[in-house]
Amino acid sequence: MDEMIEQVNPTHVSLDDLEDLIGTLSPEEIEELAECDPDDSSMPPSLRCAYKCNKADTGEVNRDKLLNGLKDIALAIPDKEEKLKWEPGIKRGKIYVPKVEEVQVQSESEDEDEEAGRQQMEDHEKAAQTREFLAALDMATPGDILDIADILGVTFQDDCVATSLKVFPAEAPNDTNIDDVIKKASENNPELMEINLNNIKHITKKKWESLFDVLKNNSTVESLSAANCDLTDPIVESLCGTLESNSTIRMLNLESNSVTGDMILNIIKSTANTKCLEELKVTNQFKTKYLGSSIEYALAELIPKFPHLVKLGVKLEFRDTLNKCAIALAKNLDKRRQNEDRTFSLKLDKTGKTGPKIVQDKR
Repeated sequence: MDEMIEQVNPTHVSLDDLEDLIGTLSPEEIEELAECDPDDSSMPPSLRCAYKCNKADTGEVNRDKLLNGLKDIALAIPDKEEKLKWEPGIKRGKIYVPKVEEVQVQSESEDEDEEAGRQQMEDHEKAAQTREFLAALDMATPGDILDIADILGVTFQDDCVATSLKVFPAEAPNDTNIDDVIKKASENNPELMEINLNNIKHITKKKWESLFDVLKNNSTVESLSAANCDLTDPIVESLCGTLESNSTIRMLNLESNSVTGDMILNIIKSTANTKCLEELKVTNQFKTKYLGSSIEYALAELIPKFPHLVKLGVKLEFRDTLNKCAIALAKNLDKRRQNEDRTFSLKLDKTGKTGPKIVQDKR
């Protein structure tokens, strides 16, 4: 190799040698060495500024003296000589001329004519497209329509027939004769197990009272429905007297009437002696949409005291009373299940010729 590269071993320098090296530098070289990057955040702010003031200290700051000194310096500096003297009303230098775009002003009549022509052209194009579509549809074969349906992702069926609407006949009006019901109830007819007087509004108060008086000694009726019959509290009060002595009515329906919340509580209380009413429906009362907080809390406290009541149809407003009533009804149903008579059971016919039979176990 023509050229030889000399490898120099690194020299170890101590602090004493560093002080000797700095001592040999001139003041200008030391100032140059002390310069640092002003954007270096690792250096303290006092060392980032490269300006060093070499003037002597003049003492404390005097604001008035400083302002007067700056004013004298400004007055001592001569003004720049103007190349063109100022004169009023004369602009010096190049005059600015704004660019003005040419605007075509059209009259209103021309705008209306242009809009009408554009609308007429669009109408012609739509009409032409419609004619082309109808002509293509008339010329298309069933195979072409099936292909188009496959492209569009539409399921096509050969026999696509809509299901006809099934119209149910209107419900026949209730033709129950209240006089016949009163007669059968007074005779204690075994066939009269259910009384349905729903939607009959022409029954007078005297007939209601006579019916309830007859039911006091009746032992066959198990269900009484009188929904939407314009019943009020005075009529229902006579019904409470019937429930105090009747021990066979298990279901009572008084929906869509004008019964107040206090009367609903009285209906439940009237069954304290007989303990026969199992289901009570009193929703949608016209006078009271909601029973109110006092009635609802009284109802929640009343249900646990009447374990024979297992179903209650009533609209409650507050969630707390709703939960309490639901829990109480569930407990009543559980109590009835535990206390029911288990000596009777159903025996199935293995041959299948007859249905199940009630058999009493011998214990």
